[in-house]
Amino acid sequence: MTYYNPSDQQQYQQPQINNHPQYSQQQYQPPQPLRVQYSALPPQETEHNQYPKLDKVVSVKHCHHYLSLMEQFLLYKERFDSTHLKIMLARAERRYIQWREIVHTSFSKTGYQSFVPPLDIAYMWHTHMLSPFRYFEDSIRLNQMDLFKINLPLGKLHEYASTRISLAEMNSWRLYYGTEEPYYLNPENVVVGTTMVNCTYCSEKMECSWIEYADWRTNPDLNIRCHTCRQSTSVGTASVARLAKDIEGRSYLVAGTLLEKNGSLKGPGKFQLQRAMAFCVEKAEKDLPESRLVIPSRSMEDIITYIEKTCSNTRKGASNWHRIVSVFLVNALRSCYLNNPSPFSLDLIQAVGRQQAFNVKAVRTIDWQSPYGIARAIRQYNEFLKMIMAHPTQVMVPTLEIDLAWHTHMLHPATYRTFTFKYTGQYVNHDDNIVPEKLKTYADGTDKAWRAKNGHNLINGGDNGPAKKSTSKRAGFFSKVRDALSSGFGDDYIPGTLPESFAQNGVIDGAALKTSTKESYHDRRTVKSILGIKNNTYSDSVQNNIHHQLENNGYGYVGTVNCASGSTGRNLYYNHQLYAVQSIKPSSASTQRWADLTPVLQPNSVQKLSKKLKSKSKPAKHKHDNRGKPLEIAPGLGELIGNAINNCNSSSANCGGGMTRL
Repeated sequence: MTYYNPSDQQQYQQPQINNHPQYSQQQYQPPQPLRVQYSALPPQETEHNQYPKLDKVVSVKHCHHYLSLMEQFLLYKERFDSTHLKIMLARAERRYIQWREIVHTSFSKTGYQSFVPPLDIAYMWHTHMLSPFRYFEDSIRLNQMDLFKINLPLGKLHEYASTRISLAEMNSWRLYYGTEEPYYLNPENVVVGTTMVNCTYCSEKMECSWIEYADWRTNPDLNIRCHTCRQSTSVGTASVARLAKDIEGRSYLVAGTLLEKNGSLKGPGKFQLQRAMAFCVEKAEKDLPESRLVIPSRSMEDIITYIEKTCSNTRKGASNWHRIVSVFLVNALRSCYLNNPSPFSLDLIQAVGRQQAFNVKAVRTIDWQSPYGIARAIRQYNEFLKMIMAHPTQVMVPTLEIDLAWHTHMLHPATYRTFTFKYTGQYVNHDDNIVPEKLKTYADGTDKAWRAKNGHNLINGGDNGPAKKSTSKRAGFFSKVRDALSSGFGDDYIPGTLPESFAQNGVIDGAALKTSTKESYHDRRTVKSILGIKNNTYSDSVQNNIHHQLENNGYGYVGTVNCASGSTGRNLYYNHQLYAVQSIKPSSASTQRWADLTPVLQPNSVQKLSKKLKSKSKPAKHKHDNRGKPLEIAPGLGELIGNAINNCNSSSANCGGGMTRL
């Protein structure tokens, strides 16, 4: 096979850019293959079914490949200082957005040339998958369900840890990204080039450097001033534009509102949150001077305030139903849109930072004694899932070794969704952002359930005595039923014959066992120190409050990398001139390079959709709340949402809806 040698390719000749005092342009050296601890081939079985395996994909081989990916990315990030790391992550997010567009639009083309994504894109993709609810919902909202059926190519990514990408795959990269966008990002070329941001006022494409874009992406007080209309676009106005696009272009498919608490898609008649949004859009036509609710000069917090007031004002036709539903709608807007300009329902830069602590522990602290430690992790994960089956409403805290197997499972999204629905009756979400204040309570509950079944604690050392068993016959009956339901996964689990360790005592030796059995959680408040991003106490308190409000909605809350405080009102766009970056008019060649990041808010588009909803179908029959007043339900809205969701070709009975039969 012919391998690509970046040293003799024109794309790595750096173009000239304006001098910037913070960044130096050194002579670029092609990246050397990463020689890492897990670059070797994974251990091989010496007999049939020697290693444990769950659902065919949670195996020693795949866990080894996942460890390799984490180690590659750790070494990769160490090449960057905090300033260049911020630029790399902001650019990687944009490249991942483009990657999804390329893969999705190329599925139906016979000329599609597949290629393994570079490490920065692969890690963004992997991080998105580790939030199953949001990854699944984003695939529906963005009409990209074909990507949901694709597994992360762990094997290929592991192979390229010690070899170079093939010339054929590099040609595919150039076909889709052009010759000016490098496959490998490094501290030298990461600052080279430009990207596009749409002006949220006049739709003009604004070109800016990657240095400026990264600062804009991570700082809510920084604006890009349009070279045409002279208005300024911030991450706040960009997030408002996202909401407008989801309302007008995606039939009210608002992020954070499409799934039930168990992860299944909401069925007909359960789109109350969308109907509450449509109710507020309709009322804004009469109440607001601009006759519009979602406009760039109105901050997300202003929109939220209007929704809260409108849905609690009975004089405007609101009922008790509107007031209750508005709480969940507001939480969705704050957690999915507030200062998040990406099309996704979570801030991927923030999410990548949250994985740092787990990556370091999994790769550099734990001695897995492969394959023994990995085999133990798979077996522990099997028991952990059975605990979830037996205690479906309890928050279970995984250990680091369980998290290794759990993450590996989630990197096969369609398989993971089908499996968890089949055996647990729910799409098991991975909301690992447990606040430290509640970690001990959840860990003690996990230990109690684990000890009752296995005779010892999972997390805390010592067994703390046997779990108390109820003497009630009724409790005993339900306990037997629960144990029967959580007895195992049949042919989907192979325990294997490999002992847990080659050590005489039959366990992972010494400190490795102590570390691997520590609880695993990721605190969003550590991200700012990892990325060197400034923050303040107020924005921390706002995010903590949002997290508290979302604890029971099933989605969880990742947070935002720019630590949105919600204080960016309309005065920001006109008074903070010192924090504005002037855009330039892009060349004709560069306008086609990047997918639109900030959708354009066209005049009257939202209220036109609201009117379209009224005329789409016959008026729906009114239901009544507990006060006997009819609910305000936008006629035709359910039909529009249903048509949008049906694009995912739902036909699987085991996945809770919304997934093709594989």
